[in-house]
Amino acid sequence: MSNHNYIAISDVHVGNPRLSSRELYQKLKKYLYPRLRLPANHPDKVDILFVCGDYFDTLLTMNTEASIISVMIIDDLIGMAMEYGFLIRVIRGTYTHDRNQCKFFNKRFAETDVVKVYESMGIEYIESVDKWIMYTPDNLPYESQISEMEKLIKDNQLEGVDILINHGYLDFMLPEGVPPPKNVLYASDLKQRIIPHGICLSGHVHKPMLTATGVISVGSFDCFAHGEEDRPKGFYLIRERDGVMKPEYIVNEDAGNFKTIKLNGSDNASEYTRFQEWFDNAVKNRPQLAHQIHVRIKADDIALAEACAKYARDTYKDVVIDKNITSSHEQSIENVNTHLDELPVITPGNIEELMLPIAQKRYHSITLQDVSEVLAACDKLLKKETA
Repeated sequence: MSNHNYIAISDVHVGNPRLSSRELYQKLKKYLYPRLRLPANHPDKVDILFVCGDYFDTLLTMNTEASIISVMIIDDLIGMAMEYGFLIRVIRGTYTHDRNQCKFFNKRFAETDVVKVYESMGIEYIESVDKWIMYTPDNLPYESQISEMEKLIKDNQLEGVDILINHGYLDFMLPEGVPPPKNVLYASDLKQRIIPHGICLSGHVHKPMLTATGVISVGSFDCFAHGEEDRPKGFYLIRERDGVMKPEYIVNEDAGNFKTIKLNGSDNASEYTRFQEWFDNAVKNRPQLAHQIHVRIKADDIALAEACAKYARDTYKDVVIDKNITSSHEQSIENVNTHLDELPVITPGNIEELMLPIAQKRYHSITLQDVSEVLAACDKLLKKETA
């Protein structure tokens, strides 16, 4: 039986405002590209690269650095596919992120099978790896998505597929207390009805997870928010040996530098000194390719938080500060007015990022992506009500 290798990467989010696109590009070249540039006789030579949705973070215009870099990465991947003999399969992720921009992947090779983009449910047989593969992008319009998946399998006279590439929530990915959205897929159902002898590689949630049923949450390649700072980042290499799929997680050790410190002592002077030492250490030990540092300061005292934020900005120019005041003590009207003057102007472009720390106080694992989807659902509902 032949041996094959697959790479699954998801939620790259090119254009995310919290991550330099230039830094992201360097990280992909350091961690992903070498895995794709292996000769035919190498045991880990890749057969298929799966991009499991949310390659883009938002709708990009060509006058931004992110848009230029997004095309550069696509051009690199296609060039390597042609040179090293692997296929690229891309699915559209959440529509508010990818929109219709994944079409950039197949414009150069529309007449070949090297690159294919799936913006709707699809299935194909790839002879080079002897596999039936199903693709299920996010935001599909079905009343019962899994029933439509079963129908597609039966239409092709199959009992199941070997690989399912999915983007969207699976039951084990949902944050605690969050009701399941429409068409959420259950890992047990997938194993029984779709991939009885195969695996599922799913994007959407930024945390990599393995299940005993062969369903894998690929996670995101990089870190985009404080709620993700303790999660590993990277992508999966799937080695198929004698018909058995063996996943290995390849860690992006330069993932975005998000740090949180809680200052809750009664002695502000000692807490300030502790912050200085903590921040200096964070700068000194930051990942090689993560120049920007995102610092979240949780403090009981606004004056202490402001002093620490000033120290961080004066010490290191490429720092982003998020002050989170944890106490409910009273302040004078003068102090309140001073801090109100510092509040940002809310715009459609920054409302998601402003809402994230508020939402995380109750739902600690919620991500910027989750906030975006909630706002999109609310906007859709409001438009329906006013129509």
